[in-house]
Amino acid sequence: MLYFHGTADPCSPYQGGTAGGCFESAMSKYLRLPKHKPFTWQIESVPVFIQGWVTRNGLPTQGEEVYRKGEALCTSWGRGLPGEVALCSITGMGHVWPGKGLGKVCRKPESRACRIISETLGPLSF
Repeated sequence: MLYFHGTADPCSPYQGGTAGGCFESAMSKYLRLPKHKPFTWQIESVPVFIQGWVTRNGLPTQGEEVYRKGEALCTSWGRGLPGEVALCSITGMGHVWPGKGLGKVCRKPESRACRIISETLGPLSF
């Protein structure tokens, strides 16, 4: 399993807590819909989630750093073994794919749509 997660993800917090609701909230802002309580749920922290997979896959509990560049750090448990689990954490990154922009919605960065999606997803990584 290879898992990427930004430490500044407002939609699925790295340290756990309340997840979900981000896109409902953004669409409500964009479409100027009446405010309502978005659907959310509680999640465990990323380290706890990863350790669950390590345990289920019967892997050594001590991870090994396998990659580090800039704000990215990747750790592997059971490197090269069946069921290997790897986590790449990107410090300061939001709910976006590493190294990418926000796509077509932000062709005009000053647009209202781009501003809303940027606020919703959190910081990019570069």
